[in-house]
Parts: sequence; structure tokens; C-alpha cells
Amino acid sequence: MRFDDLVEINPKVKLTKGKSYPFIKMENVTPGRRYPQIVKRNFIGGGAKFQSGDTLFARITPCLENGKITQFISNEEAVGFGSTEFFVFRNKEGISDPSFIYYLASSDLIRKPAEKSMSGASGRQRADLASIRNAEVPIIDLVLQQKIASILSAYDDLIENNTRRIKILEEMAQSLYREWFINFRFPGHEKVKMVNSPFGKIPKGWTVVKFTDIADVLSGGTPSTKESAYWDGNIPFFTPKDASTNFYVTETEKNITELGLSKCSSQLYPRNTVFITARGTVGKVIMPATDMAMNQSCYALVGNDGISQPFLFFLTRQTSDLLRKHTGGATFSTIIVDTFKKIDILKPADEIIHPFTEQVTSILDKVLNSLYQNINLQYTRDLLLTELISDFRED
Repeated sequence: MRFDDLVEINPKVKLTKGKSYPFIKMENVTPGRRYPQIVKRNFIGGGAKFQSGDTLFARITPCLENGKITQFISNEEAVGFGSTEFFVFRNKEGISDPSFIYYLASSDLIRKPAEKSMSGASGRQRADLASIRNAEVPIIDLVLQQKIASILSAYDDLIENNTRRIKILEEMAQSLYREWFINFRFPGHEKVKMVNSPFGKIPKGWTVVKFTDIADVLSGGTPSTKESAYWDGNIPFFTPKDASTNFYVTETEKNITELGLSKCSSQLYPRNTVFITARGTVGKVIMPATDMAMNQSCYALVGNDGISQPFLFFLTRQTSDLLRKHTGGATFSTIIVDTFKKIDILKPADEIIHPFTEQVTSILDKVLNSLYQNINLQYTRDLLLTELISDFRED
């Protein structure tokens, strides 16, 4: 049967102009995660419109290829809106299950025809809706659809639980940094004398230095995008598009080959190197969870003079707003090396940095462990989805 025998595509939804509704941007959809991040925004017209249970399917490159497919579930507002670059799929009452539709849309049965149909200007190609409507899907009765959705949902529930745990752990680590290095309530602070400084009263033994006094600022590079031998390798290649509000990046949109790495001025940076985006989404701070290269729109920061990478990460996050205010660039805002040279920061005494590093590393290890659990859960879920759909196609 055809996909549009199971679903309504881009169904009509009535929204009131000026009223606040759940809003989903493309960047709020994480590949591999069923549910998006949702914000509230006043509706002024336009965009994809949907109701609770609907599946949102990215139609533009590279979001489609990266798997930006999500399901809007809301216990508050029954309707919402989002990016114009979403197709909306809704189940047909008595024929299809809304959660099954999400999983079916996430499978190669729908994604591959959509990807093959893409056309338009380079970098802005979009899928042809007709190819999705006409995609052949197996005939599965409603009860079996619900059973399949229930099995796969168990994996997504575990992923969501892990994601919530990651958020709590990240907040714990951020709070620890704030308590020790902003509020100055580190262990033994009662016995430390406060002295005057350009930053006001600071603990004795702490000093005001330039950012570049405590970290090396290393530039990235990009090999020719026209040389195919440089790309589709197994080395993750970080760009500002890969940045998020999370602590770690585990996967990147692009991967380069060892030859590609040798042809650019970048290098392979290990886990816990601090990456900061210099162009595009300026000032996003994140760490690679594995060995990773980066492009010329980013910097890698490596601590020196007793500065640990975990401490440097939180310090850079704290300083990111200040770095953004001192951007340079002739045509657009860019953090340049001189930006780091101008920024004053507070360098704590080594005897404070060391115990902080030990405590926060324990938290960061738990974050990484949960991240890798999610990757394994996503892999198992996707493998199971493929097998289930294949079984029914054979029938």
C-alpha cells in the first residue's frame, strides 16, 4: 500500500494569530531522539502546523539525511507550529497508530525515497512530497502497529530517562563550578583571606590574568570540499552546526578521511579538548566525546600552567558572553585570537583547581556513560525497527 493510505499529510490545523503555542525549530530536533525540545512562541502566521501525536519530518538537506524526524506530544496545548521545513504526518483514525507512523517515517521505507527525490540549489535541496506519498509500505493491521510501536517506545522511554539524567548531571557540574569559582564557597574558603583586585574582592592566592595566559588557542582548518577523497571517512569533523547546549558532542554531520586531515591545518583533538565556535553560532562551548577534528570556524582550547580541561571548559562557558561582545571580523561577527588576548579572567590557586577537577570529572564520566548508553539504545532500536518492517514486507 502507499504511505498516504496510512497518513494525512500536512493536515489543516487552525491557530489564532497572536496566541502563544508550542513552537518547534529545526534545531530543537535531535536525530535519534523521538521527542523535540519545545518552546512557546506567539503565532503570527506561516510555518508547519500540527497537533499532538503528529510526526514532523524534515524535508531539507542536510536535516533529512541526518534523521531530523520527531513526534509532537503535548499534554497542555493540543496544537502547535514550527519550521516551514517540516512535512507533517498524521495517523488516520481506525487505520493507523500515531506512534507507529513516527517509526515508519523514521525507517528507510520513507526516508530513502525522500532523500532520492531531493532537488534544488546546492545546500538548499528539498524532498519531493509526491515521492513520500507514493512510497510503498507493508500492510499491517492496527493492532500489530500498536504492538510494534509499544516495543520500540520502550527504547525511547529509556533514552528520554537517560537524557533527563544527563541534564541533571550537567546542572550539578555547573552548580559546583558556580559555587566554588563565582560564589567563592570552595572547601576551606572560611580560612582564606579576601583581597582587592580589578574584579573586586577575591581569595588571596587567586590572580587576574589574560585568557591566553592559561590556555593555548588553536585554529582549525577545512580541506577542499570538492575533493571526494577527503570526505566520508571515519574521523568526526566538528563545525558550528554540530554545537549544542550540551556538554559533549558525540557525532558530527561530516566525517573526513586521514588524507583530508593531512590536507588541512586542523589536527585530531582528544576527548575533553574545549571547542568554541568562532563563526556562525558564535560562542558555543562544547567538548568532543571522542577524538575529533574541527573546521576553521572554531578554536580548540588546551589548558596550560596547571589548568585542567574540565576547569577550562566551565571557565570558557562562563566567559562566552564576554568573548561574544569582543568579536571582530570585517563582514560578520567572529571571535579571533586577539579576542582571547583581551579578555581578563580570574585564575584560582592550583590547590583549588585540583580537587574541583577530581569531583567534576566523576560527574562528567557519568554524563558520558549515559550518552553512550543512549547511542547503544538508539542503535538497537533502529536495528529492531528495520527487522520488524522487513519481516512484514516479506509477509
